[in-house]
Amino acid sequence: MRRRRLPVHTPKGRLETLLSGLIGHELPDEPRATCSDCAMASPEVPEGDDAHFHPRLKCCTFIPLLPNFLVGEVLASKDAREGRKRLERRIAQRRGVSPLGVAPSRAERSAEGELDDASFGRAKGHVCPYLDAKDGRCSIWRQRNSVCTTWFCKHSRGAVSLRFWEAVKEALSVLERALAEHCVLILDAGKTLCLATLASESRGDRPTRAHRDDELDEHVHRKLWGAWGGREKELFVRSAQLVSALSPGDVLGLGGAPLSLALERVRRAREALVSPRPLAKLRSEPAATFQLVGSDALALSSYRLFDPLEAPKAILEVLPLFDGRPTAQVLRQVRRRTGLEIDAATLRELVDFEILREIE
Repeated sequence: MRRRRLPVHTPKGRLETLLSGLIGHELPDEPRATCSDCAMASPEVPEGDDAHFHPRLKCCTFIPLLPNFLVGEVLASKDAREGRKRLERRIAQRRGVSPLGVAPSRAERSAEGELDDASFGRAKGHVCPYLDAKDGRCSIWRQRNSVCTTWFCKHSRGAVSLRFWEAVKEALSVLERALAEHCVLILDAGKTLCLATLASESRGDRPTRAHRDDELDEHVHRKLWGAWGGREKELFVRSAQLVSALSPGDVLGLGGAPLSLALERVRRAREALVSPRPLAKLRSEPAATFQLVGSDALALSSYRLFDPLEAPKAILEVLPLFDGRPTAQVLRQVRRRTGLEIDAATLRELVDFEILREIE
């Protein structure tokens, strides 16, 4: 029903590869979220326009926290030259840097806290430092973190895909924390201060002094880095080497019960994604909104405003007929009243995008 973009297969990142090994399946592509040719970009973004991002910013108005082992992979990579330069500059400036990784600086966190939802993808003064403005690409793509790995503006299966990627993000976040902690323990770098920071971040607290870079004096910096002071880049590279030597079993052991539970959620969400259930009974979703697209089409929005589902205008007239009765009965009524044939693929899309909801 909606306009589709051709599938675009992008290189898998480090975290995706790690997680695929743990669940026994490759993570899917999202061909409608085309980063190199942004599906949300518009040359002009009018005030109050929720349907587009600024073409030079895209969704890169978020500054990620990179765990130590991903930082080390960038620094050791021969391919990520631009990303390496940018990270080396932040490390030299001590901008949000600790043995746990490289985080947004205090000033960047403060600026981000002042943004509202309408600023996402549009805030020209708050751009990811790893976005290469020359070609509009991420300079650390293969080493992007859990948030950047799992966020998409549009989803092939709407809310079903969104729930899957939310489960993946949770699992990758647990993975990041476990592996970063492991590296700090093995390398013996400011363990007390770093572990306090990690616990604080996992609870969603404000960053501790270990990541509030503009308040770190030389004494605190030495305490934080210990014998690694002046060898920060070396510690990050060693962290990457430690993680690359781990087997899937090692990773599961480090993640413990939180990782095992998060992986189970991923498996269940993946099952819903690849093996949809029969649509026995459906009800129309009153929260859905619509906008005319031309004279005979609609853009229906429910689960996410900037990922509407395009459908024939005639669909709107029959949605109230879906009132929880058996689906086959409703489809017969639709045919008798309007002559409209709603095939299985269309019905599935209406459910995926939460225009219709399944009734237990």
